[in-house]
Amino acid sequence: MAELLMKDARALGLIQSAVSNQLFSKIVNEETSKGAWDILKLEFRGDKQSYGEELSRERIVQKLLFSLPKSYDSICSVIEHSKDLETLEVQEVVASFKSFELRLDRHTENSSERAFASLNVFWDSKLSKTLEA
Repeated sequence: MAELLMKDARALGLIQSAVSNQLFSKIVNEETSKGAWDILKLEFRGDKQSYGEELSRERIVQKLLFSLPKSYDSICSVIEHSKDLETLEVQEVVASFKSFELRLDRHTENSSERAFASLNVFWDSKLSKTLEA
């Protein structure tokens, strides 16, 4: 029993150290990690009385797709038209967004490198033709 109490105290400490000062004030008086976790769960998720409905997985995915900026329109459209929103997990959508972001970053970073590489190929071919003549 003492070991369980120690583990719970460590878990509570981790939870308390991971939240902002505003949230910490809401869980500071909790004596168990479960109590703190339940408060945080209500804070971020709410319950049926606070929102009037329990959101389905499909509705959460739809809200996520609609809440993104215009730069994500293409990936949102692909997801909406190629995936079954009723069975799609939120984690899958987030992973798709991360992949899309990485792809955008890669294209942005490499665009100037590719431009220089194209110039090098152009000048190399010009030089080759000049040397052959």
